[in-house]
Amino acid sequence: MLLRGYAGRTVSFVELYEKHSVGRPYVDSNYKAVLKQMEKEGKLTASKPRGAKRRPWTFANDVLITFAQGG
Repeated sequence: MLLRGYAGRTVSFVELYEKHSVGRPYVDSNYKAVLKQMEKEGKLTASKPRGAKRRPWTFANDVLITFAQGG
């Protein structure tokens, strides 16, 4: 669902969560678990803004997520 809706786009974690979770029974930890798995599978890349260091597979509110094309 995330790949289809966000293919080729870059969004912050907080933006993704606030827009996508409306009306759905998921909390932020559900999103973080799915994003972690998607990152391991190469379906997205994630980085901190302005080149700040990021621990792998962590999704703080300011992490920028870029989804692969053609989800």
